[in-house]
Amino acid sequence: MSDATNNLIMVCGASRSGTTMLDLMLGNSDSEFSCGEIYALFRPYRTHHFNPDCCCGAKPCIVWNKLSKLHESEFHAAALAQTGIHHVVDSSKDLNWVLDSNRWASHQDIPVKNVLLWKQPIDLAYSHWKRGRPIDYYRRAFLNYHERFLDLRLPYVAIGFEALVDDPENVLKKVCSYTGVEWHAGRQEFWRKQHHHLFGSAGTFKQVNTGNSKIRSKENFPADFLAAWGKTDAARGHDERLNYVISELRAADIVLGTPANINAKLRYSGPVKPFWYYHHALKYMYQKRFPVQLSSAEST
Repeated sequence: MSDATNNLIMVCGASRSGTTMLDLMLGNSDSEFSCGEIYALFRPYRTHHFNPDCCCGAKPCIVWNKLSKLHESEFHAAALAQTGIHHVVDSSKDLNWVLDSNRWASHQDIPVKNVLLWKQPIDLAYSHWKRGRPIDYYRRAFLNYHERFLDLRLPYVAIGFEALVDDPENVLKKVCSYTGVEWHAGRQEFWRKQHHHLFGSAGTFKQVNTGNSKIRSKENFPADFLAAWGKTDAARGHDERLNYVISELRAADIVLGTPANINAKLRYSGPVKPFWYYHHALKYMYQKRFPVQLSSAEST
């Protein structure tokens, strides 16, 4: 499905959707470089973004000692220029960065493969709920991210998180075919490689450090969560905005068939950006000046 030899793979998705895990799976051989949520290195807004530690444990890391000094628009091209690297995998979920990265790559003749990993609303709700957030927190996170992502009209394929954890080998084979990454047995065992990724899921980061893990299948929801979930419009199928977004993601799902959005044209290829882009950029400028620490809910 892909004719790309060297390319950039953008792994997108709302917070708590498993993007760090997919990033590391796609970067799980010597010909790929999994860089994690690299946008936070160039656009820091949390205290731990300013002096990051590479997951390899080296201080300083010889990989990042050079790459971290580049201008943000030069990063992906320089990462691809590393000896033996054919694919750079970037799981920066930030949509400003996703848009900018697609535009930079087009100007530098770097093919881009956008992959959107998404969770069913009930699964995303539970991921946030078990970390102390209210039952309806997921809805704003889900809609804000996916409606804006769809607004970009990027060429992309979607993957359901549930499908990935239930059958990682077959799902990854399809993703590898799309991205041009060579499939090999055990690619899903991302913890077996010494990676050099930054930021992302703290839980997945720990799995890489231990070098021994397993992919968790669907969780059993506790009764109190199910009671709260049952009162939501989404549980009853009455949330029209959610239903529309889900139908769009299913139409782009690489497991369900041939996605309709593979050859879409980027909507904002020129200098004009969507309104939310400028709002987010202003928010970032403030946060960079007054960074905050990672909350307990975000650190697990």
